[in-house]
Amino acid sequence: MSAAAAPFDADRFQRLRELFFSTLDLPPDQQDSYARVACGNDVALAEALAELLQQERRLSHQSTAPLIDSLHQVLGEALPEVIRAQSRFGSYTVVAEIGSGGMGRVFRAERRIADVVQTVAIKLLRQDLLSPDLLKRFSLERRLLAGLNHPGICRLIDTGALGDGTPYVVMELIEGDSLFEHADRQQLDIAARLRLFRKVLAAVSHAHRHLVVHRDLKSGNILVDGEGSPRLLDFGIAKALDGSMVAEATATRDRYVSFSNAAPEQLTGATVTVACDVYALGAILYELLCGLPPFDLQASAAALEHQILRIPPESMAGRSTALDPAMARCRGGMSLASLRQHLSGDLERIVAKCLRKEPVERYASVEQLDEDIGNYLEQRPVRAADGRRWYRLRKFVGRHRLSCAMAAGLGFCLVALLATLFARNVAATRERDRAQQALAILRTALLSADPARVAGEDTTVRAVLDAARPALEPSFAGQPELYASLAATIAEVELSLGLATQSAELFDRAAAAAKRGDLGPQPHFDLLVMRARSLNSAGEYRRALRSLDEARALGLAPTPEWDATRGMTLLREGDDAKAVAHLRQAVARMADRQPDDEWATAARLQLADALVQSGAEREALFVVNETIAWQQQKLDEHHPRVALARLQLVLRQRGLRPGEEVIAEARKVRTEIVTIYGAQNPLAAKAAMVLGTALADLDQIAEGAVVFREAIAILRQSVGDGHPNTLFASYNLAQMVAPVAATRAEALTLYHSTLAAAEQRFGLESNAVVMFRSGYARTLIADGQAVAALALLTGTPAVTGLRIARDKQRKDFLEVLDAAYAAADCTSPRAAQNAACAAAVALRAAAAPEAPGKW
Repeated sequence: MSAAAAPFDADRFQRLRELFFSTLDLPPDQQDSYARVACGNDVALAEALAELLQQERRLSHQSTAPLIDSLHQVLGEALPEVIRAQSRFGSYTVVAEIGSGGMGRVFRAERRIADVVQTVAIKLLRQDLLSPDLLKRFSLERRLLAGLNHPGICRLIDTGALGDGTPYVVMELIEGDSLFEHADRQQLDIAARLRLFRKVLAAVSHAHRHLVVHRDLKSGNILVDGEGSPRLLDFGIAKALDGSMVAEATATRDRYVSFSNAAPEQLTGATVTVACDVYALGAILYELLCGLPPFDLQASAAALEHQILRIPPESMAGRSTALDPAMARCRGGMSLASLRQHLSGDLERIVAKCLRKEPVERYASVEQLDEDIGNYLEQRPVRAADGRRWYRLRKFVGRHRLSCAMAAGLGFCLVALLATLFARNVAATRERDRAQQALAILRTALLSADPARVAGEDTTVRAVLDAARPALEPSFAGQPELYASLAATIAEVELSLGLATQSAELFDRAAAAAKRGDLGPQPHFDLLVMRARSLNSAGEYRRALRSLDEARALGLAPTPEWDATRGMTLLREGDDAKAVAHLRQAVARMADRQPDDEWATAARLQLADALVQSGAEREALFVVNETIAWQQQKLDEHHPRVALARLQLVLRQRGLRPGEEVIAEARKVRTEIVTIYGAQNPLAAKAAMVLGTALADLDQIAEGAVVFREAIAILRQSVGDGHPNTLFASYNLAQMVAPVAATRAEALTLYHSTLAAAEQRFGLESNAVVMFRSGYARTLIADGQAVAALALLTGTPAVTGLRIARDKQRKDFLEVLDAAYAAADCTSPRAAQNAACAAAVALRAAAAPEAPGKW
């Protein structure tokens, strides 16, 4: 069956869904071209994706208000008995409609018994959504409510059905404000909000103890009555954990769940556990405290889903900077500065633990979350913190201020003589703590912008970096230690974004500051290693090696990072054997590190590259497979570091067994890397080149060339025309299109410009330049320009390069020289006076004296 005719089974629908959301993440002008390349030869998939994109664009400019008004009119005509006052539900009389939700509509109703009037809320399943599956869910809600008896959960009073079989449930009527509205209206301070929230936790805990997960916790489902007690509503999409009440369909699958508080696993269809409610409670607590939700709810559905699945929420303290001062005053009359101070520290750690992407990293139960909030209010150590000794001591002093003060008073006489010195020390400590706190805040902000953590939000990161650099400079002279730490952090993020040259310059400044500030040899050593890695990424291999030598001159033993960087750089310099030795040592010394360690992953993947260059392709494939297995022990399959390892795996498989499966995987990994790092990142270019080469392996030259041109455009924009990666990509594209007569002119143009740029960048004594010259000459011969090829191969630049060429490059060069000599008919009498032929003979004799009689 052809790709175009392939049925849309579950896997293909999942593929279509992934492509749709990843395409929407791109700027509008890039979406169509990306979609065409991503779908490849799968016509049906391309057509389905194009239709979805067209519908999304059309709907994004339309208002839903007219449609909703029309729907209300139709429903009003079809269901007059539902919306009119005085309609009867058994013994209850409808007073008015008071709301509607995803599953049903809610009415205020009354029942008179003698002189007593009982006011209730009646929830009726919506006729316009009536289906067997929804009836099943509504029946589930009635049974769940019947099994829950807690003052914080809305009480079930009665159930029934209308004459047409439409079911309804009669509940206690809760009159009050939503959780957020109540807290703001009462201007509750942070402590009061936490105490109110703990009452919500008690209700959710009761449901969990009865094996019920709510799955749609939000402020609108939590009403606070006139006595200030929160009441939990709407178990319409709840799930019984024992499986006794739920059939095969789940509300998550049909997206009845509210996007704003949905846990990542609810969007991906993974197993629902109490961790879903813990996540939703964390989102509620986040907004209850800081006044804004964890994510931008004004974003499109695709963008919001991307944030929930991939991007850690901004800290509450950082998010609160966007608050109106009036919102801060609603929190006990606080100023914005005071609110930010309250929201940092342990409180931030508690909320962040709730909002972890992986369920196993959240609180294991609502009781644990409640315990931590109680510990925070009582100034005890919280579970979400690391529990170090000084942290626990500080909490102890905070809890026992009076006792500690009395003890301090009794010992005052013993320390009177040291009072002045102590005061000075405290002042110095406070100053140091302030600097360290500022450093921690900035470091957190910058590292949270690392694309390996946030999936490539390049624009925001660049803005942060551009603002941070000038603000940092004044501290170079006055606070060199602080400058070194902050500059190293900024440079590290710049390197992760592909800004290698800028990163190297800043690491250089950081190393100079470390030396001036007398930080000691180890921090200085580490900065020099990072500078070398940046220089390596920038293509400055000789300077990188000098930086590593400078680090060793400090007298310290080489670190695993030093070994890894030296191996990476020697690999680029062509010393394959030494590169393998250093990288093997680095990998062995990092064996106990976790898979999220960037250095450990990079060393393994670079070792695979070095093994390929030294001819050990199968061992390289083994190393990559082993790396992925190691990563999967701890990391999600879509983690950025796993994506990079999978890209390396495609590269290795391509060399050993090219085929359509490799191309399909290359497309998938490319899509994932673009989603994570952004379409203009050098890693996106690398992924494109891997795909392009895999296509060329199966003679799909035209599409492979298109992908390669896209990669070169990215590299030119991100790292520049003269960067080694750009030059090698251009040379590889020339190699790809040269055999095709229609594109040979393009190949010759690429060879000419790439060789000139490589001579400028690397110098004449470079194996890369020798290789580029040989490729150029081979294509000239194929184009009938053998004499021009001879001139290219026998000029002074070629002779200079041949003197240092490695065996492989030397052998290839001489083979091309032989071919040019023969094609130019240098053995004929009329060629005797041809200077290029004579130069070729002399060069051949000098280059291969062991075979002087070759010609």
